[in-house]
Amino acid sequence: MANIIAFNVKHQKQNVKNYAKAVQMEFNKLPLDYDAFYYGPKIVKEQYIKLLQIGGLLHQKRDSVKAKMEEELEDIPSIMQTVAFMEIYTNHFEEAFTLYNKLIDDYKKKDTHTIFLASVAAIGAGHSENAIALLELSKLTDPTNPESRYALGLLYQEIGNFEAASVQYRSIGNSGFSSRYFSFNIVK
Repeated sequence: MANIIAFNVKHQKQNVKNYAKAVQMEFNKLPLDYDAFYYGPKIVKEQYIKLLQIGGLLHQKRDSVKAKMEEELEDIPSIMQTVAFMEIYTNHFEEAFTLYNKLIDDYKKKDTHTIFLASVAAIGAGHSENAIALLELSKLTDPTNPESRYALGLLYQEIGNFEAASVQYRSIGNSGFSSRYFSFNIVK
């Protein structure tokens, strides 16, 4: 995380093109301790993946993290969560959905964040029914999670269950919530 913060401070005033070029140059040559990324907290994973995405290195790093996962013998769930999260950001939704299901079923990772990301992968993979079930479970795990309620509202709206959708939207209220994962377009 310290490397990411230092990089952002150093390059914060550059335009996006130069910033991306700096990501490519610096993060390909820096001797980083990847254990924090593989096994550490979600904030490290999220920030590093955003940086890789901006720099166009996400697919390249995804392959190396997948190789690391294949070799892992001790903390398989942590590195599997990292790979699954990267699969979402590289649009490999079916692979992410499979990994998240394995995390939930085999490794008993039933926290609201993991369940929510499994639903994101399910939506991307076209498994709306699974996504609804996962979001309902996420909502039960943490009733205050607005991301789960918003996504659930969108899915209910998509299938025409407007009453269930409005229940989800009302529970969020006018809180100023803005989803990090979902948006929609109004089409005539």
